[in-house]
Amino acid sequence: MRTLILTLTAVLAMHAWQPATAEVEQSREVNGHIIYFNVLPTSALPEAMARTYGITRSDRRVLLNVAVHRTDEDTPRPVEADIDAQAVNLSAQLRRFRMQEIRESGDEMGEAIYYIGDIRISEGETLNFTVTVAPRDSEISETIEFQRTF
Repeated sequence: MRTLILTLTAVLAMHAWQPATAEVEQSREVNGHIIYFNVLPTSALPEAMARTYGITRSDRRVLLNVAVHRTDEDTPRPVEADIDAQAVNLSAQLRRFRMQEIRESGDEMGEAIYYIGDIRISEGETLNFTVTVAPRDSEISETIEFQRTF
């Protein structure tokens, strides 16, 4: 099942839970890499996709999706990375993501490598995310922090 990233991006772009007036960062360029990241309710995933990747579809769960591409070449290419991710709510309750690597073999779009993990949330909850990304082809890591309300 190709195109989890494309599907997640499309679902994220059309989802109303995200504030319409806020500009939301979904990628960051650093040291010859671009890190793509997004988070969305698992209920937004197509049923077949959720089943394939063992994700529970629910309005009370969110999925974090991270991908890393090397950009200092003619054509950006996916690279493996170590991902450490957590979210803390406004009551200081910590939730850690158990990230799993997903690989999809190449087609006309090439190989894909991305990392997904999900956690339980409460309705109306605000979460502060901290995602540390360490591309395996680099000695440098990047920590991304962002906030979302569900």
